[in-house]
Amino acid sequence: MRTVPGVLVGVVGACVAVALLGTGFGITRQAMTRYDLTLMPVGALMLLAGGAVVGVLVGLARRSRWVPGAAGAVLLVAGAYALVDPLWAYDLGRGVGDLVATQLATVLAGVLLAGTVAAGRPRDGREPGPAAPHPSWGAPPPSGPIVH
Repeated sequence: MRTVPGVLVGVVGACVAVALLGTGFGITRQAMTRYDLTLMPVGALMLLAGGAVVGVLVGLARRSRWVPGAAGAVLLVAGAYALVDPLWAYDLGRGVGDLVATQLATVLAGVLLAGTVAAGRPRDGREPGPAAPHPSWGAPPPSGPIVH
């Protein structure tokens, strides 16, 4: 997965994550305001599914750093625009509007962009090389006396 497919997966994944998280957020808020606990598991499952999508986007950073980078950029732009016009996101739905207007989408953008940075770093700074030979795997015998 390279640049263009990574960007597409990131943008679509961010939209799916925001839709799931926003719907779960709205259902949970509605259940709390109505004291209707029968809707609470549905909202919780939607929130878990949205969190799983965010986790998959961060995990895909090992395949292409563009996936979480594009998703984070989409959420960052949405959060920045919500600072200018807080009511625009409510056209997408009340839960999504709450998610974007309260800047939770910007927090998710930070998580995704941190995943991008972490995926770009080398793991331990060393290049992988051949395994060191074990002394009993055909290595020459020691040249000096063996002292026990």
